[in-house]
Amino acid sequence: MKKLFLIGVIVLVLIVGGLVFLYLSLNRFIRSAVETYGPQVTKSDVKLGSVNVSPLSGNASLSNLIVGNPQGFKTPSAFTLGAMSVSLDVRSLLSDTVAIREIVISAPEITYELGPGGSNLAALQKNVEAYTGAGAKSGSGTPQAQGAGKKVIIDRLRVEKSKLNISVGVPLQAQSTTVALPDIEMRDIGKKGQGASMADVVEKILEEVNRNAAKAVANVDVKGLAEKARKEAVGAAGTKGGAEKALKGVFGK
Repeated sequence: MKKLFLIGVIVLVLIVGGLVFLYLSLNRFIRSAVETYGPQVTKSDVKLGSVNVSPLSGNASLSNLIVGNPQGFKTPSAFTLGAMSVSLDVRSLLSDTVAIREIVISAPEITYELGPGGSNLAALQKNVEAYTGAGAKSGSGTPQAQGAGKKVIIDRLRVEKSKLNISVGVPLQAQSTTVALPDIEMRDIGKKGQGASMADVVEKILEEVNRNAAKAVANVDVKGLAEKARKEAVGAAGTKGGAEKALKGVFGK
């Protein structure tokens, strides 16, 4: 009887230990994947604060995901995602296509920085399009071409309570204004084919964000912000010519 009891205790300890190991491994794996493949896709710094995965329920939460700007832009980041929740089918992790029930990105802060060559968001989208396009044309099976290997099918993806910071005049006395963006909801991503790579998903999200951001910027007096930045830069520099030269090209003037 005692032997059976001891065996039962050992089995229970092994199960608990296995679950703890799986929990810690998934957290490390997800964070490593985000910070490894994110910069390859966006050509910018990508940092993830924390990951909390529940292997049994298939629920996960991510916090403090920061996507930096491409080269040439001066604001601290393009996206700061405070909280992200994910619900998935745990069994699908063992297959080539991960089934994700829902992704909710809540209250992200998005920065739209206007520079001489366009916006930082447009530059990010071009980088992602170049990444996914290169993989499609080459037809290679490399991690870079296949978006880190696995494909995903997402039933529902929602981006809600977004704030857009519109910044003009960097690197001088930058002027900015903040507006709210409409919620984004996308369904059945990757269902028509054999799933979508995470790079494809990022591209689709960026397309929607850029579309909403463009509409928001169209309703803001961006030229007025640039003019205000120019005047403050003139005062700070004490030389009108130097300040105007630094701001020249923001609007092609």
